[in-house]
Amino acid sequence: KLPLYRDLGPYFYPMRFSLAQSLRAGELPLWDARMAMGFPLLANFQSGALYAPNLLYLFLPFSVAVKATFVVHSLIASSGAFCLARHWGFARAVSLLGSILFAFGGVTVSLFNLLNHFQAAVWLPWLVLAAERQLTSTGCRNIFGFLLVATVEFLAGSPEIYAMSMAILFINGVRLRSERLVSCF
Repeated sequence: KLPLYRDLGPYFYPMRFSLAQSLRAGELPLWDARMAMGFPLLANFQSGALYAPNLLYLFLPFSVAVKATFVVHSLIASSGAFCLARHWGFARAVSLLGSILFAFGGVTVSLFNLLNHFQAAVWLPWLVLAAERQLTSTGCRNIFGFLLVATVEFLAGSPEIYAMSMAILFINGVRLRSERLVSCF
């Protein structure tokens, strides 16, 4: 009843199960003694030990939390893509189609088996939206929204996806600057 292909079954689920056990015991998830002759959880970025949506494992049974993880992150992806498309001025129908294509398109779905990459990638539309709001506004009033989304994406456990997101933001900032949409404080 759970997807078990590739890295999900042998790698991510045991790590998340240990994370869930630590959270339920009220312990800091430092170490999993059962995996690979001992395995760091908190020190391993892929475990997402400090990633807020992983609190689902604290409140829900493990199999339900795994399913909820996929549903919640698909909703994050689609709602972010919809809001970004609306911010860019697209019609509702086009924005809805874009949100469905982003959330359930090949790139996002191909990351399902690499849970940390999937969890980080779904935040990209929200990150671009927050960055554009900050860059196109006067002053720094939107900086906290941007920093919150950037931090959440970082804690999702995929430094590679985070680095690519920052590169996309840089390129988008150059585009905005060249279109003279960026204010100069």
